[in-house]
Amino acid sequence: MSGLHLIVEGDDAATVAAELEAWVHSELGTAAPARPLTDSLASDGEDEVMRSDPVAIAALVISIPGGILSVLDLAKRIDLIPKLRKLLALVSARRARVKLRTRQGELPLPGATADQVVQALADAEAEAAARDDDR
Repeated sequence: MSGLHLIVEGDDAATVAAELEAWVHSELGTAAPARPLTDSLASDGEDEVMRSDPVAIAALVISIPGGILSVLDLAKRIDLIPKLRKLLALVSARRARVKLRTRQGELPLPGATADQVVQALADAEAEAAARDDDR
């Protein structure tokens, strides 16, 4: 049985329910039982009353800000990669040795990938934010 059920209210509920059920079947290729609100939803024993889990809803609501921040961070990193590839090409074309120094150590730029540089920049940014929070 499909998880899609249509409940129709109103004066012409029975007619509208039949039309919607036929349309969903023909256009979407799936069964979607449509019943007027006056019918018993559990009459055929296959329908199930859906209840929400408050803990699941709370977890979803709490996770949304973190998800948004993750997407923004990913977008920022994706935007940086072409710029860093140009920087790495520029550094590789020079005869000088260039290293990116962070608290985690030194990263030699001529041999580094853009992803490594992005991660080093993210680590340095996180350190700076942590220092600002400590003040």
